Amino acid sequence: MRTLILYESKHGATKKVAELLGEKIENSVVAKISNFFGKLHKYDKVIVGGPIYAGRLNPVVKKYIEKNGEHIHSAFISGMRHENAEAEIKDNFSEEFLSKRQVEFVGGAYNISDMNFLEKLIVRVVAKTKYSKEEFNYENIDKLVKGLTVR
Repeated sequence: MRTLILYESKHGATKKVAELLGEKIENSVVAKISNFFGKLHKYDKVIVGGPIYAGRLNPVVKKYIEKNGEHIHSAFISGMRHENAEAEIKDNFSEEFLSKRQVEFVGGAYNISDMNFLEKLIVRVVAKTKYSKEEFNYENIDKLVKGLTVR
Protein backbone atom coordinates (compact mmCIF):
# COMPACT_ATOMS: atom_id res chain seq x y z
CA MET A 1 0.00 0.00 0.00
CA ARG A 2 1.39 3.40 -1.00
CA THR A 3 0.48 6.29 1.27
CA LEU A 4 0.90 9.98 0.54
CA ILE A 5 1.14 12.37 3.48
CA LEU A 6 0.61 15.99 2.47
CA TYR A 7 0.94 18.96 4.80
CA GLU A 8 1.48 22.69 5.10
CA SER A 9 3.45 24.10 8.01
CA LYS A 10 4.39 27.62 8.97
CA HIS A 11 6.67 27.02 11.95
CA GLY A 12 7.43 23.29 11.63
CA ALA A 13 5.00 21.55 14.03
CA THR A 14 2.75 20.16 11.29
CA LYS A 15 5.80 19.13 9.27
CA LYS A 16 7.11 17.26 12.31
CA VAL A 17 3.85 15.31 12.60
CA ALA A 18 3.81 14.54 8.86
CA GLU A 19 7.38 13.25 9.05
CA LEU A 20 6.56 11.17 12.13
CA LEU A 21 3.64 9.62 10.26
CA GLY A 22 6.01 8.96 7.36
CA GLU A 23 8.34 7.06 9.70
CA LYS A 24 5.47 4.98 11.09
CA ILE A 25 3.79 4.15 7.76
CA GLU A 26 5.65 1.82 5.42
CA ASN A 27 5.92 2.80 1.77
CA SER A 28 4.88 6.40 2.39
CA VAL A 29 5.81 9.69 0.79
CA VAL A 30 5.75 12.98 2.73
CA ALA A 31 5.40 16.25 0.81
CA LYS A 32 4.42 19.85 1.39
CA ILE A 33 1.15 20.58 -0.45
CA SER A 34 2.58 23.70 -2.09
CA ASN A 35 5.46 21.60 -3.48
CA PHE A 36 3.44 18.55 -4.58
CA PHE A 37 2.69 18.19 -8.26
CA GLY A 38 2.16 14.43 -8.40
CA LYS A 39 -0.96 12.42 -9.17
CA LEU A 40 -3.15 11.42 -6.22
CA HIS A 41 -4.49 8.33 -7.99
CA LYS A 42 -1.00 6.77 -7.76
CA TYR A 43 -1.50 6.36 -4.00
CA ASP A 44 -3.76 3.96 -2.16
CA LYS A 45 -4.27 6.34 0.78
CA VAL A 46 -3.82 10.10 1.16
CA ILE A 47 -3.50 11.87 4.51
CA VAL A 48 -3.62 15.68 4.64
CA GLY A 49 -2.56 17.84 7.57
CA GLY A 50 -2.41 21.50 8.43
CA PRO A 51 -2.10 23.95 11.27
CA ILE A 52 -4.90 25.83 12.97
CA TYR A 53 -4.33 29.54 13.64
CA ALA A 54 -7.01 31.56 15.44
CA GLY A 55 -9.46 28.71 14.91
CA ARG A 56 -8.89 28.54 11.14
CA LEU A 57 -7.30 25.80 9.10
CA ASN A 58 -4.38 26.93 6.93
CA PRO A 59 -6.01 28.26 3.71
CA VAL A 60 -3.74 26.22 1.41
CA VAL A 61 -4.83 23.03 3.17
CA LYS A 62 -8.50 24.05 3.23
CA LYS A 63 -8.49 24.76 -0.52
CA TYR A 64 -6.64 21.51 -1.28
CA ILE A 65 -9.19 19.49 0.69
CA GLU A 66 -12.10 21.24 -1.03
CA LYS A 67 -10.60 20.50 -4.44
CA ASN A 68 -9.41 16.92 -3.79
CA GLY A 69 -11.60 15.67 -0.95
CA GLU A 70 -12.72 12.52 -2.74
CA HIS A 71 -9.09 11.28 -2.84
CA ILE A 72 -8.36 11.98 0.83
CA HIS A 73 -8.56 9.11 3.30
CA SER A 74 -7.90 11.03 6.51
CA ALA A 75 -6.71 14.37 7.85
CA PHE A 76 -5.09 15.94 10.87
CA ILE A 77 -4.90 19.39 12.36
CA SER A 78 -2.13 20.70 14.57
CA GLY A 79 -2.46 23.39 17.16
CA MET A 80 -2.00 24.19 20.80
CA ARG A 81 -5.61 24.81 21.84
CA HIS A 82 -6.35 21.24 22.95
CA GLU A 83 -9.53 22.33 24.73
CA ASN A 84 -10.93 23.56 21.37
CA ALA A 85 -9.92 20.53 19.30
CA GLU A 86 -13.40 19.13 18.71
CA ALA A 87 -14.88 22.52 17.79
CA GLU A 88 -11.95 23.31 15.47
CA ILE A 89 -12.45 20.04 13.64
CA LYS A 90 -16.19 20.69 13.22
CA ASP A 91 -15.63 24.32 12.17
CA ASN A 92 -13.01 23.54 9.54
CA PHE A 93 -14.34 20.41 7.83
CA SER A 94 -17.70 19.82 6.20
CA GLU A 95 -20.14 17.36 7.75
CA GLU A 96 -19.84 15.25 4.61
CA PHE A 97 -16.04 15.11 4.90
CA LEU A 98 -16.23 14.21 8.60
CA SER A 99 -18.84 11.51 8.02
CA LYS A 100 -16.57 9.63 5.61
CA ARG A 101 -13.07 10.34 6.90
CA GLN A 102 -10.99 10.20 10.03
CA VAL A 103 -9.81 13.58 11.30
CA GLU A 104 -7.53 13.86 14.32
CA PHE A 105 -6.20 16.73 16.42
CA VAL A 106 -2.49 15.97 16.93
CA GLY A 107 -1.36 18.82 19.18
CA GLY A 108 1.37 21.20 18.19
CA ALA A 109 4.17 23.48 19.26
CA TYR A 110 5.13 27.07 19.84
CA ASN A 111 8.46 27.67 18.12
CA ILE A 112 9.15 31.14 19.46
CA SER A 113 12.44 31.56 17.58
CA ASP A 114 10.59 31.15 14.24
CA MET A 115 7.89 33.71 15.03
CA ASN A 116 7.66 37.35 14.07
CA PHE A 117 6.97 40.07 16.64
CA LEU A 118 3.18 39.95 16.28
CA GLU A 119 3.05 36.15 16.53
CA LYS A 120 5.20 36.23 19.67
CA LEU A 121 2.91 38.84 21.17
CA ILE A 122 -0.18 36.74 20.43
CA VAL A 123 1.41 33.67 22.04
CA ARG A 124 2.34 35.69 25.12
CA VAL A 125 -1.23 36.97 25.51
CA VAL A 126 -3.19 33.85 24.53
CA ALA A 127 -0.91 31.09 25.84
CA LYS A 128 0.66 33.16 28.58
CA THR A 129 4.15 32.00 27.73
CA LYS A 130 7.23 33.41 26.06
CA TYR A 131 8.99 30.07 25.69
CA SER A 132 8.96 27.43 22.98
CA LYS A 133 6.87 24.40 23.86
CA GLU A 134 5.74 21.12 22.28
CA GLU A 135 2.55 19.27 23.11
CA PHE A 136 1.95 16.53 20.56
CA ASN A 137 -0.82 13.97 21.00
CA TYR A 138 0.98 10.75 20.09
CA GLU A 139 -2.12 8.68 20.79
CA ASN A 140 -4.02 10.51 18.04
CA ILE A 141 -1.04 10.23 15.69
CA ASP A 142 -1.13 6.46 16.24
CA LYS A 143 -4.89 6.48 15.56
CA LEU A 144 -4.17 7.91 12.10
CA VAL A 145 -1.70 5.11 11.41
CA LYS A 146 -4.14 2.42 12.60
CA GLY A 147 -6.96 4.07 10.66
CA LEU A 148 -5.25 3.31 7.35
CA THR A 149 -6.50 -0.26 7.54
CA VAL A 150 -10.10 1.00 7.57
CA ARG A 151 -12.15 2.33 4.59
